[in-house]
Amino acid sequence: MAKKKKAEKPPRQMTRRQLSHYQKQKRRQRFVFFSGITVITVIVLLILVGWLVGEVLPLRATVIEIDTLKYDMQYFIDAYKALTMQMSTDAIAGQSNAVINQIQNSALLIWGAAGLGIKVSDDEAEEILESAGIEVNDASKDIIRAQILPSRLNDEYFSDQVPVSDNQVNISVMLLESESQANEIRQRLQGSDNFSALAEEFSLHSSAEDKGEIGWHTKDILVDLLGSFVPGNYAFSAKPGDMSEPLYDKQKSKQVGYWLLKVLERPDVMNAQVQGILLGSEEEAYEVKEKLAVTDNLSALIAEYSQHESKNREGHLGLVTENSTMQSPAVNDYIFDEDTEIGVWSEPVRDDTVTTIGGYWLVKVIDKDDDREISEEDRSYLVDKAYSDWFTGIRMQKIAFINITPLTPEKIQWAIEKVLKSRE
Repeated sequence: MAKKKKAEKPPRQMTRRQLSHYQKQKRRQRFVFFSGITVITVIVLLILVGWLVGEVLPLRATVIEIDTLKYDMQYFIDAYKALTMQMSTDAIAGQSNAVINQIQNSALLIWGAAGLGIKVSDDEAEEILESAGIEVNDASKDIIRAQILPSRLNDEYFSDQVPVSDNQVNISVMLLESESQANEIRQRLQGSDNFSALAEEFSLHSSAEDKGEIGWHTKDILVDLLGSFVPGNYAFSAKPGDMSEPLYDKQKSKQVGYWLLKVLERPDVMNAQVQGILLGSEEEAYEVKEKLAVTDNLSALIAEYSQHESKNREGHLGLVTENSTMQSPAVNDYIFDEDTEIGVWSEPVRDDTVTTIGGYWLVKVIDKDDDREISEEDRSYLVDKAYSDWFTGIRMQKIAFINITPLTPEKIQWAIEKVLKSRE
């Protein structure tokens, strides 16, 4: 016979009080649970907001604007890393201005080259960066583009802007300190004296090392080579074999000057109070010395003739110390010579350590050619100059549209810290 199943006990019924207590306990558990979830959520959100505000948003903030182009902090940091990767850690902090300038120049160069139809593709830039082991990003790609574009612009554009041949002259020159000296040497040249020998001995221009021989050049090259329009203007209007009269050049600088000095007092054997006037030639120095003897307005005379910064304080050089590196040996020898009279203006003292303005050119035209082939060296120079002039024009065109004010010193320091941290 099958066993009878035990009768199941009916479920225990809660009293009202028990049910109320149970429901309260459940509500407390749900409250604690959801409160815990809320707290955790708030903490996570605070962490995320802090990370967003402290890290993400600053990196996305625009710090440099160039016309319509905008560069954020991440770009600035990436550029900083790429441009300083070969530098020591100690040197990095001092490179902020260089990085800012490079970002500007790269942007202007890329923009200008694109206007001429010349570009460096992403694939080309990335290939170079990857082969060099440099991180690939927008900033590093722009830096590579800026390194490639100058030579590409020269080869594909500016080389075509420079002629293969042009009007040229072959000349020799010398720069002399005064008209009287130039006239004296010109008379010697009309006799039997040799231009090369006299240029080597007397010329104040660097071409004296080459005996004044300049060679064949276009007018533009001559201007840059000699630092003056004067010789070229004469040479291209003269005939082969012509020798110029002394040609005055009021703006040409030369490495020589002549002092008129007055020792006002010597407090001791090592120091002296000195007044001085710096002139551009010995001839001018003698002329001014004569004027000093009769002038009633010393300060006006010094302000008119002196080429030294002290001219605005009546030529006072202040307290001069013997053998100081601030003055030349010739000036030092005069001031501290025991025979130098106190309160008396000196004879002209030649000083080869100072630069003065003004001189006289003698130009000898050896030959001329209306259509001579430009040398490879000169042509390369002209191509580089054409590129340089073009880029200067681009920068002048856009300089008013460059804004780096958002890149405050505090933000720069923050960026530097990121760069340094990336090296750890």
